[in-house]
Amino acid sequence: MKILSSDSEDYRLLVAGAGPKQEWLVEQGKKLPPGKIVILGHLDKETLASYYANVDVFVHPNPREPFGNVVLEAMASGVSIVAPNSGGVLTYTNPENAWLAEPTPQAFAETIRSVFDNEELKESRITKALETASKNSREKAIERLFDTYDRIYREFRLSKSAPN
Repeated sequence: MKILSSDSEDYRLLVAGAGPKQEWLVEQGKKLPPGKIVILGHLDKETLASYYANVDVFVHPNPREPFGNVVLEAMASGVSIVAPNSGGVLTYTNPENAWLAEPTPQAFAETIRSVFDNEELKESRITKALETASKNSREKAIERLFDTYDRIYREFRLSKSAPN
């Protein structure tokens, strides 16, 4: 936000949830023009879904995220995604369904700006993100888990019945 706040565009960072960095974020917000960082705190599911569906860009900056369900939730809401090009989000994010950035402030700022450069590309990535979210629903994940268990069981049975 420090980098983006100097742009002519009116970028604002909305932070949902509360955590150990909340006080730090509040302090950072005091160093910027008023309203650039808005701490929303804990939101109920319906309110959070409304924010997902109404923001211009969902930014997930954690390069060490093990999976990132919140990114899938944002994808399912039809919003443009900016995520790091590292970590568990790469399990399902790619240049076809998201904007991926090096995990540095400058790279994130440049990537966020680029979301607004090409409306056709934006729509294409949102369409792919919606497809990705539908393929990674809780039901699909559980189905894949049980398929994995079945495969392991079959392979274990076969290895036990094979002659030594």
